Amino acid sequence: MKKDWTYKKLGEVAEIVGGSTPKTSEPANWEGSNMWVTPAELDGSKYFGKTQRTISDKAASKLQLLPIGTVLFSSRAPIGKVAITTAPMYCNQGFKNVICGDNLYNEYVYWCLTYNIPLLQSFGVGATFKELSKSAMSDFSIPIPPLSIQRSIVSELDLLHSVIEKKQEQLRALDNLAQSLFYQMFGDPITNPMGWEIKKLGEVCDVKGRIGFRGYTRNDFVDSSKDGAISLSPTNIINNQMDYSKCSYVTWDKYNESPEIMVKNGDILLVKTGSSYGKCAYVDFLPHEATINPQFVVIKEHKIISRYLTAYLQSEAAKIKYNEFVIGTAIPTFSQKSLNSMPILCPPLSLQQSFAAKVSAIEEQKRFISQSIKDVESLHAQRMDQYFG
Repeated sequence: MKKDWTYKKLGEVAEIVGGSTPKTSEPANWEGSNMWVTPAELDGSKYFGKTQRTISDKAASKLQLLPIGTVLFSSRAPIGKVAITTAPMYCNQGFKNVICGDNLYNEYVYWCLTYNIPLLQSFGVGATFKELSKSAMSDFSIPIPPLSIQRSIVSELDLLHSVIEKKQEQLRALDNLAQSLFYQMFGDPITNPMGWEIKKLGEVCDVKGRIGFRGYTRNDFVDSSKDGAISLSPTNIINNQMDYSKCSYVTWDKYNESPEIMVKNGDILLVKTGSSYGKCAYVDFLPHEATINPQFVVIKEHKIISRYLTAYLQSEAAKIKYNEFVIGTAIPTFSQKSLNSMPILCPPLSLQQSFAAKVSAIEEQKRFISQSIKDVESLHAQRMDQYFG
């Protein structure tokens, strides 16, 4: 144990507070002046101060008020959303919140709980959905350094987190720049104000997906690139770029059985099914032989510049068209046939090439920033391990 640090059960150094839902059948319980929060409202932000619903004084009289600075912690559906209140409020039954004592800094608790989300999730019980009990939360032990050290730890972790957020803002700005450049050079694909020739996607490239594939079995996967090929999934697209830091691998037999969907640099990957349908990226810097999982189609043999086509497929106009193609509600999907019929503006190749050169420069900046984000995230994780592990 670090010098002057102790371990205490959370219930010994803080008050653990839950809540409930006033009867919805009684209008007098609602639309009052008291804020009332549910887990669904927490969006990953560190601070939370405005609820979607309010309750009356009558309903609030049966609940415990959460003061400013309470650490909200969702205890079911799901376990592990964390935030700090910036205004007094009440909550429903989906929380086990922490009101800190004098020797416990609430922002320190925020980071400590954030680090321990997987462990706290493992304490959840229940058949329909897992729930973390008040006793489990109260008995959870945390390291407690002197208050001055707690504040120092928070300052360091906040600084690293702010660096990550600023770099992510830079990535979003670069994405917006690329899209702005696209519309500036080619106009709105929906109205086509410049009168470019229009062709179908299937006429300007080859769209390939896994045919009749029902999914991988456990035996199809291997541990590393030594034993097989990368199987790319939608999680490999981050910030509209390919990211190979976390890859799954399938056997060479599985890779070789579908040569038409072997992925090469210069291809375009498009998600055709699932919640991230329409997600799209240009393939470059591929580290190893690769194929696609059933959620993707791979777009090859382009008769137009692939960087231009990628930007087109990432445009807001394309997203509108994807929504027209989608069938199914539980698992939204669009077919290869509908994709082949998608209208594509075909401006002169010289203009496409000019755009591609500019976008390549933007993508290089994004790649540099993305790597720096990973470096800072790694440092942040190391420091969390040091303090809370």
